[in-house]
Amino acid sequence: MKIREFSEVQRMRVWWVWGMLGVLMLMYLYAALRQWYGPGSWSNNRTPEWMLGVILLFLLLIPAFVFIMKLESRLHATGVEFRFFPLQRKWKKFPWAEVERAWVRKYRPISEYGGWGMRGLPGANSRAYSMSGDYGIQLLLKNGKSILLGTQNALEAEQALQHLSELAGFIPEAPPELNTKNEK
Repeated sequence: MKIREFSEVQRMRVWWVWGMLGVLMLMYLYAALRQWYGPGSWSNNRTPEWMLGVILLFLLLIPAFVFIMKLESRLHATGVEFRFFPLQRKWKKFPWAEVERAWVRKYRPISEYGGWGMRGLPGANSRAYSMSGDYGIQLLLKNGKSILLGTQNALEAEQALQHLSELAGFIPEAPPELNTKNEK
């Protein structure tokens, strides 16, 4: 059965990110409680209580931001759409007429893009949007730019690209000079 459309929502559910945020919160709570209730502060200069409140607010906002963060991507008959919410509220849309090639590939997030998240500078020729994992939908646009959208459903995305390429006329594989073989 051919998959005619592809839609995916990914959230930051990587255990080590939440672990780091938890350790940060515990360190802050230890320092604040020691200052408020301990036998003495770490130094003679105590942190003002208003500043501790601001730091606590900031430390609570970081996990809330990470919790609501999500990568939404869609492949359908008219093109590709994606957004990295809440950093991108509007959907970025690329009609198939602007896409030269599109394929699913295995990539190395740290060595190729410096990690996960929204990677690449505005105006740069290469951008990546990913939450976790090491598979992505690679788009090579006719203007020479490339975009990688991370995916947790590589097989479904590849099937949708195969079907949509028949309708839209883009090439559903990597350029020969890249010589990439997917390891699925």
